[in-house]
Amino acid sequence: FLVMATQNPLEQHGTYPLPESQLDRFMMRLSIGYPDADEERNVILQSAGGMDSIDRIRPVLDAGSVLALQERVDTVHADASIVDYLMSIVQATRAEPRYRAGASTRAAIALLRAARGYALVDGREFLVPDDVRRLAVPVLAHRLLPAGATSATGEAYEEAVSVLDELLGRVAVPV
Repeated sequence: FLVMATQNPLEQHGTYPLPESQLDRFMMRLSIGYPDADEERNVILQSAGGMDSIDRIRPVLDAGSVLALQERVDTVHADASIVDYLMSIVQATRAEPRYRAGASTRAAIALLRAARGYALVDGREFLVPDDVRRLAVPVLAHRLLPAGATSATGEAYEEAVSVLDELLGRVAVPV
């Protein structure tokens, strides 16, 4: 099954940070930001005109296509050197004293699966190191809690990203 969730980006009353065990079950954390000016203008105009947006939504894939793509992801080749690179990143998070705990095995599996998905969307049936590097932050950072943090706040996430970026710069990339 497939679940997508949204999270309030601001620390506001009535919102509570998720515990680490639940954060580890989310494959990725992505921020889409604000729409550009033209897109936002269209949203405002459509909303102001009383047009019901839900009536204009059209599917881009049916359920069978989504399942077929999920199965194809597993066929994307991951060379041993790429898996070793991925493991070096994960192990670097575990050895990093600025994290309370490093990335889990579940996180490593998610990173491999996400990298395979990225390669597939990019039209390849094999992984390259940049697939892993490009997805390391979206897949790993929300799972990593800085040593001094008591909960997964926005500040803790930003610190986790900063440390992870530094680690990614130190881990040797296969050629």
